[in-house]
Amino acid sequence: AGTLVYQVNQLHFNGETLNGSTGKTFFVPNAGDNYTTNTPAASFSGAAGTIALSPDVDGNPQNIAAASTSGGSGNNENALAILGLQDLDMNIRKWAFVRGSVPSSQPQSLTMGEDYTNFVGDMALLAEQTNQGQEFETSLINQLNNTRDAISGVNLDEEMVNLIKYQQAYVAASKALTIADQLMNDLLAIR
Repeated sequence: AGTLVYQVNQLHFNGETLNGSTGKTFFVPNAGDNYTTNTPAASFSGAAGTIALSPDVDGNPQNIAAASTSGGSGNNENALAILGLQDLDMNIRKWAFVRGSVPSSQPQSLTMGEDYTNFVGDMALLAEQTNQGQEFETSLINQLNNTRDAISGVNLDEEMVNLIKYQQAYVAASKALTIADQLMNDLLAIR
């Protein structure tokens, strides 16, 4: 981001605005900073998190230097030069984020367009990995719940069979006692 701020500002500073003025900056690397175009790009460490439009152009679109000073008013040579920055090879740091480790970066020679394409692809891959991880975790939780229920849970069908079995045993024991009572009464009546 620091290199981008520096290069855009160098082109913008030398371009011409609608009212013919020059020397306007487009970005400030750190919102609220006093910025000059002579500031080296290396001093913009961390600019990606704080980049902002400069007060020169923020809310003042007439101060965007789209024309080159040599092309005269109404040309778009400077805007095309700024647009062309996306096709320049740059030394861009590619960050790697691996779960459980410290993020690391390696410099790569890429254009901004290639870097953006890689970034979008990496984000899509991370999102898919996250979705797959979530699906796996959900499946694992469901399987563990089913296992727990199978071990400690109550099976209503099995409990109903046991209840009927105990009821039948009670009825049989009750009949046996009724018959024994009847026999005792009959024996006592014989005497």
